[in-house]
Amino acid sequence: MAKSKNTSKPKAPRDGSANRASATLRSTSGAGFEFEDLICAWQLVKALSGETAPGIGGVVTQVQAQVSTLGWRVDDLLLTALATTGPRRLAISAKGNLQVTAAGLPANFVTCAWEQWRDQQGPFNRNTDGLALATLGTHQVFDAAWREVKNACSGTDTGDALVELVVAALSSDAQGLSQNTLAWQALVEIAAPLAAKNMPTALALQERIKQLR
Repeated sequence: MAKSKNTSKPKAPRDGSANRASATLRSTSGAGFEFEDLICAWQLVKALSGETAPGIGGVVTQVQAQVSTLGWRVDDLLLTALATTGPRRLAISAKGNLQVTAAGLPANFVTCAWEQWRDQQGPFNRNTDGLALATLGTHQVFDAAWREVKNACSGTDTGDALVELVVAALSSDAQGLSQNTLAWQALVEIAAPLAAKNMPTALALQERIKQLR
């Protein structure tokens, strides 16, 4: 008698090495997508009414979602606006909870933002684009501190604003910054071009940053 053939399909290895169809982003998402959709709808309404986009100016002409494959680390939403000088983009991390604390912004957003800023091969343009965190709810202590940051950046001289913000950061947590390589490198990169302009405050700040190490 001939042996029966095994017609069942071979099982995929448990180590996950077999090729599998990628799950869609929405099938693996959580409730945060509802908040993301609200942010998206809000910006579309603003665009249709001719209002300018937050942070970057210009009227939004395109809204994209989940743009990590395009090289964006802040990737939940990407607004593209048309300004008089050309297109500008705002990458948004949309989180359906509070996220911020009295200590500041969430660490994962800060890391992604700095990585995006420092990636010279990525799509982010420091001169025209922006990064944003959209959260649900407000935090009284954080809002007060953030208001000071916005006030410092409200003038036309961004150099002085950057110096003021870095000084504030050093005054509040110099030890923590000295132990965080990424944060320390970011401070160096901020201070260097300002010091190159021979700004007295920036030169003093650059020396102070060096002393952290």
